[in-house]
Amino acid sequence: MPASSIGLTPEEKLQVKELGLMTLKPMLYVLNTDEDKIENFEKNFPELTEYIKKRKAEYAVISARIESEMMDLGEEERADYLKELGFEYKGFDEFIMHAYKLLDLITFFTSGSDECRAWPILRNSKAEEAAGKIHSDIQRGFIRAEVMKFEEFKDVKDELKMKEKGLVRSEGRDYIMQDGDIVYFKFNV
Repeated sequence: MPASSIGLTPEEKLQVKELGLMTLKPMLYVLNTDEDKIENFEKNFPELTEYIKKRKAEYAVISARIESEMMDLGEEERADYLKELGFEYKGFDEFIMHAYKLLDLITFFTSGSDECRAWPILRNSKAEEAAGKIHSDIQRGFIRAEVMKFEEFKDVKDELKMKEKGLVRSEGRDYIMQDGDIVYFKFNV
């Protein structure tokens, strides 16, 4: 039985951490199958899914064939291809979602005139720590973070309008970053 399925308290986990038990690590099973078995995967493989659930692990179902065929497709062609399959296929996106959950990660965004970038950080990271993900100088000279919510920006689609509507907040170094924050770090080195 894996140590992760025993249900250790945080204190017990700290005590056994030095043992370096592999079975205490979060587990993610990536299951490759034929496209005709994906839609009803749990019904098609009940023993396998039950085995994974008993171990309090996560799993993502992919089809390497589908992934391979989509690799060279553009965004529109990919959407058409997925529509032709006749079922919802999450594939690699599902794998990433489960990995983020197991690793307790969130994503924040930065944007400039030439690029937009997503940055993974640990959940409950402070703004100053997030700034350090980009560059140590930004963390060292941190002044404040101008923060917008992605969900709000998606509707407005304009930074100036976001400011006019009061949807851009100025946050200090102890601000707890939220999943989907769009951030402009102000710093001086």
